[in-house]
Amino acid sequence: MPPLDSRTTFLHEPKPPWRSGAAERVWKKIQKDLTVAGLSLLVVATIAVFLLMGLSAKALADNFSFEPIVVPGQTDTVAFGINNLGQIAGEYGCCVGGFANHGFVLSGGSFTTVDIPGATFTNATGINNAGQLAGTYGDGNTNHGFFLSNSTLTTITPPGATLTNVFGLNTAGQVVGEYFLGGVDHGFFYSGGGYTTIDVAGSNATTLRGINTAGQIVGFYSDAQNVTHGFTLSGGAVTTIDVPGSVSTYLTGINSQGDVVGTYQLVTNGPSNGFCLSNGVFTTINMPGFTNTALFGINDAGTIVGQAYNASQFESEGVLVSVPDSSPGIWTFTGTVLAGLAIYHWRRFRSS
Repeated sequence: MPPLDSRTTFLHEPKPPWRSGAAERVWKKIQKDLTVAGLSLLVVATIAVFLLMGLSAKALADNFSFEPIVVPGQTDTVAFGINNLGQIAGEYGCCVGGFANHGFVLSGGSFTTVDIPGATFTNATGINNAGQLAGTYGDGNTNHGFFLSNSTLTTITPPGATLTNVFGLNTAGQVVGEYFLGGVDHGFFYSGGGYTTIDVAGSNATTLRGINTAGQIVGFYSDAQNVTHGFTLSGGAVTTIDVPGSVSTYLTGINSQGDVVGTYQLVTNGPSNGFCLSNGVFTTINMPGFTNTALFGINDAGTIVGQAYNASQFESEGVLVSVPDSSPGIWTFTGTVLAGLAIYHWRRFRSS
């Protein structure tokens, strides 16, 4: 055999003496055991990360942050709607349980009063991402709905209605509310000058309270026994939603993800409790220090607005509810990387 030089290439790496025969089989077994152990650790780590993601989500759900909304110098403030810019629409004045005197918009920490000219009261109940407003005003005789866009006012009154209240507004400028006709409360949908009456089949009263960008609607209705139920309307289908154990449920707001907020009671004429329904899970949300909480609006970030009050006091305050960000994205990224590594090494192990 000629001597080797730098141009000689081995087709197969020569095995050292200690890697032949029985020693080789032992070495392969060690490699396989180490690979299985490594895969097991990766799988365990991946499961742990995704469990932490779930625990983190639960911690967020149980760790709401509450911020009062109070118009300076006023005894009654209610926050009805919030858009994705964090702008809030509501009302302020006096008289808990009735209409306050003036509408408002809260933007960048500043309150701006919204009054319809000549009205005896104004409530701003909905605000969309374009800053358009919807609500209700009184003329001294009855109530009318309104839509306000770039200082252009449109009065909303379904044909024949003796009284109209507007509650919800989406990005397309579509409005929902209720009107009274012949002593019966009907829900209605308004879009581009046209009105559509929407009544839940078999109900004796229907109110529409919220509408999202996809046209999904939430509200509540009374059945033949005068029990109030919440409902969603999506694609023409009505779904009744009742908080478990409640005697009455009111759905009042919905965002683009389909998260819903509202209010329920556990006892007839008892305290009101706020709640959020997300991914099939009900979460009670009550502002500390108050006996009653009612939630009305939610934006796409999950920020919620409403009202908190004590039944024994003739005053209330708006409430802003948010969930602190615990950066769940890092858990998602870590879990995905670990899962990818586990799959990669498993495939290499199977092909070896």
